[in-house]
Amino acid sequence: MHPATQIFYDIIFLGLFLLVFLINYKVFQKKLFHPSVLFSAIWLAVILLHSVCKLTVLPLLYPLSFQSYLIFFLGTVSFTTGSFFSTVMEARKSGLNKTRSIGLPVNQILRVILTGICLIGLPFFIQSSVKAFIASQVEDFFVGLRNELSYGDTDIGPTKYLVTFSFLIYGLNLMANIKNKTRLNILLLWLSFAIALTYATFSTGRTFFLMIICIYIGIAYVQNKNFRLKRFFLLIPLFLIFFTLFGLIFGKGGNFENSFNENLQTSSENTSIYIVTPLSSFDYELVNNKAEANYRGDNTLRFFYLIGESLGITHLKKYDKSLIKEFVFVPYENNVFTIYSPYVKDFGAVYAYCFLMLIAGVHTRCHNKAIQSKNARPTIYFALLLYPLLMSFFQDQYMLLFSTWLQMIFFIEAIFFVNRIFFAKIKTGASQ
Repeated sequence: MHPATQIFYDIIFLGLFLLVFLINYKVFQKKLFHPSVLFSAIWLAVILLHSVCKLTVLPLLYPLSFQSYLIFFLGTVSFTTGSFFSTVMEARKSGLNKTRSIGLPVNQILRVILTGICLIGLPFFIQSSVKAFIASQVEDFFVGLRNELSYGDTDIGPTKYLVTFSFLIYGLNLMANIKNKTRLNILLLWLSFAIALTYATFSTGRTFFLMIICIYIGIAYVQNKNFRLKRFFLLIPLFLIFFTLFGLIFGKGGNFENSFNENLQTSSENTSIYIVTPLSSFDYELVNNKAEANYRGDNTLRFFYLIGESLGITHLKKYDKSLIKEFVFVPYENNVFTIYSPYVKDFGAVYAYCFLMLIAGVHTRCHNKAIQSKNARPTIYFALLLYPLLMSFFQDQYMLLFSTWLQMIFFIEAIFFVNRIFFAKIKTGASQ
């Protein structure tokens, strides 16, 4: 492609993404954390960063084709459309008089018990992690653990479910502390935060730290009257510092044996690669005809295929059970392809647009219900859903992690069911 044509595409589509963001920002009352506003802001920022990185730290980065730009843009428009229709339909159902229902807070004793479960399970989780490290036969602990969890056959065991469970308990304790800052609530908050951080560290997944931050942002945005937007922007450099630091610990993007300047340069390049190369990787798939629809749903319906295979209903010999994809070179090495890749590969771009419209409706309903009611359940759902939304530029975290979301739903509904029992017993005891 001629350089002048490429520059023209870059400028035109950057302007179109800016226009969609401004429309969303205006229509949805200047709420940056409204799902549609946030989604368009993320893609505007990533498209801009792609051009900036190409001119600075990643000079060899492959440019984006018109086809990729168009898919990214129409995807953002689809998300906006789904969010708009969800808002309109919700307004018709509720009418002009929106009543605010107050749900039950999570019982203090129950939160103590749940935090205790996470704490008791932590040593067993660490023990399983140590066994996985030993199986890796790698000298460095976290490098070996990450390699074994990512590429090995070691199963960490049932304690792996405590990872996401600990994030959820941290969110519930955070919500309780915002509403009522007692000594016990403060203690439970910091204890559950430390526990969640430890689980995330031994899971060797740096994006888990983003999930913890999303939970904090989502809950504080809904529940804290004093929440300020500048706190969100302060968390961005904090996350980048954690991302870089744990990259050094996990042996990704630097080494403690190198000098500070060498690590700074390597980490800057590595972080830039994580942020912008997924766009070029998806473009690589399109240009090289590796994203043609197979009409089988191998990627986005992976969970259901695995269930069918375990029941003996389906037998997919060529089906890849691993979530880890092959690396491509753009020319920087990368193996994540944005949210669009699995959907386009399965049933084409229209399938991706339809899914984004659907998921935008779910996001918007959770957001509006949380803002209007301030109830714990919609608030925690909204906070958790921020994670896959923010990761949309990186890879799909909706259908590829479908089993994780089922676990979350089970945990949330079970906790609130038990919570009602706790309050019913308290009420019965008081009446006697």
